Amino acid sequence: MMTTLASKGQVTIPERIRDELQLLSGAPVQFSVNTAGEVVVHRPRPAKGLCRPKPDRFEAPPFSGWSRSASPAAFVPRPRPRPSRCGCGGS
Repeated sequence: MMTTLASKGQVTIPERIRDELQLLSGAPVQFSVNTAGEVVVHRPRPAKGLCRPKPDRFEAPPFSGWSRSASPAAFVPRPRPRPSRCGCGGS
């Protein structure tokens, strides 16, 4: 397999190699050069006890119930300011 070096020194790891190493987008990779001068791509193995998956930034935390100390007024929606008629964003 051959790929081209980009102007910023980047290369695309071919899909067949990504699949073989089970690399997903954003996964860390390590490079080394062996004694034959070949570049080797490694998928780093997480240290024991540190293999927690990174949380999805769009996933909400689990619902833990309503707070009993919260006042009912805290759940009443507040009116939004009306946009100006001229479209300038002022009121």
